[in-house]
Amino acid sequence: MISKDEQQIRMLKTDRALSRRDPAWFWPRAHLILIAFYFLALLPMTFDEARYHGDELFYTDGAIGMIQTGDYVTPYYSSGVTRFRKPVFAYWTIAASYKLFGISLFASRIPFLLAGCLVIWFTYKISFSLLRREKEAVAATVVIFSNIQLLTLSTRSTPDILQCSFLMAGLYGFSNILFHRSKTILDYSYAYLGSAFAIATKGLLGIFPVLFSFLLSLTRKHSLARPKDLINFKIIVIAAGVALFWFFLIFFKHGLSSITGFLGDQLTERTSGSKLYVAENIFSYLWALIRHFFPWSIILILLALPGAKDKIRKFVSAHKDASIFILGWYAILFLVFIWANIKRTRYLFPAYPLLAVMLSAMLVRIMDEGHRIEVIIKLQKILLLTGLVGAALLAACGLFIDVRIVAGGAILFVLTLFLYLTFFKQGYMGGLVATGAFLVLLFSIFFTFVKPVFYVSPARDIARHLEPLANQGPIEVGSIDYPRDFVHQVTLFSSGKIWVRTLRDDTADSELRKYPAIILAESSKDKLQKNGYQVVRCGYSYKEKWKPKEILEYITTSDKKQFLASRKETYYIALPK
Repeated sequence: MISKDEQQIRMLKTDRALSRRDPAWFWPRAHLILIAFYFLALLPMTFDEARYHGDELFYTDGAIGMIQTGDYVTPYYSSGVTRFRKPVFAYWTIAASYKLFGISLFASRIPFLLAGCLVIWFTYKISFSLLRREKEAVAATVVIFSNIQLLTLSTRSTPDILQCSFLMAGLYGFSNILFHRSKTILDYSYAYLGSAFAIATKGLLGIFPVLFSFLLSLTRKHSLARPKDLINFKIIVIAAGVALFWFFLIFFKHGLSSITGFLGDQLTERTSGSKLYVAENIFSYLWALIRHFFPWSIILILLALPGAKDKIRKFVSAHKDASIFILGWYAILFLVFIWANIKRTRYLFPAYPLLAVMLSAMLVRIMDEGHRIEVIIKLQKILLLTGLVGAALLAACGLFIDVRIVAGGAILFVLTLFLYLTFFKQGYMGGLVATGAFLVLLFSIFFTFVKPVFYVSPARDIARHLEPLANQGPIEVGSIDYPRDFVHQVTLFSSGKIWVRTLRDDTADSELRKYPAIILAESSKDKLQKNGYQVVRCGYSYKEKWKPKEILEYITTSDKKQFLASRKETYYIALPK
């Protein structure tokens, strides 16, 4: 009878033998190269306001406020009201980046891109911990790094991706303790400190890896480590200090109301109201799995249709504890968030890295059977060939729109061609890498070269014009009919020197004159000119999002300047004379 360890050693040797068909770098450095590729592909997007998300302002404004006031305990809204809805670690992360790089959009986002890279790395590590096969671990790296939700969250300064990286650290540590009975300080630190920092980043979800692991240990005690083996009192005490430190500080500084504000956001406000939304949540979160894991989800569904139950049963039987670990984690998060009265598909993202482990393992298992390899490679080639055609068309359309689109299409075409010619020669694992890398490239090219053509923010111009007014320190200016996202971009692009207060359009002139400048839209320009203000044109945006019909109309129109002028919303700065 061959022992389980001997079987794992044989599978690892088989992986090494199969990898000889792949490039020399493919094993074992493939996951590191893919992470480096991911970082470089998404790095340009850390500079671009076209990716700006409305929630970023809460954390960038709060971090700027901490630096300017020296109060690193209390997060504030830009209005000066305290904000205890989320813990402090995301603010500290951004503030530390500001200290290192200066206040900027890049400094706001670079920590979260690095956190996205950590999620990819932990996905690789968890896959190898659970399955002990390098090929599946690299495949899991490809599946998660091409996930649209990971790409999205890695390029915005919100705590979701930071929280996920800590949750994955916790689950990685617990997987080593549970499955391999590890008792190293490093694995206990991963397990408990990862969970603690997840709590310090976004709240109560951080305790779930701990509770989930003890539940598994109790219910699978014959095959997994016992509950007492999960305990290291020294690390637990340190982790508790990390998790609770900020809560003690705000309690003693601001009283019980600060804690109730946090709990309201985490619990009571999220479960109030009718429960009719639960059915919609169930559908949305399940459908999100197929969307966010495209094309891997579709490929797996198509390949698994004949005899799907047998394939799934066979995989689960061979990796029963790992399957329970993966699906159990997803089930817990799913059951928690379907009851929330606010639906955000990103809330279930912490389940995605483990699902990527299972999805990629099943894909590799099907490919290892041999007779499905041709189908998978054909599907992957079709996707990349479609990408080549799309890149050529994009560059051609760019000739009639903007040179940036031409550049984006050309770069996408060249790099996709390189992936196609290089990696499909290396067997199905090479095809897997080529497909994943193409999806990352597609995301990066679109948001780096295409979207900025159709999304324009006036905030940089406005910040540049107003900065001379802030020579003596940060100032507050007013704004009328100036969009919320642009308001907070002005603060960011002025390195925190300009804070903008939103005013009503019927604000009295005596109140307006309290501000050294007013940012306003076209609709308020004449009123302030009549009241004796010097009004200076400064920046523009497009009135509405571009639709495909309008882009086609722009390509075909003979008077492009007039077409663009009709879509522009111009903004002004009003200065008292």
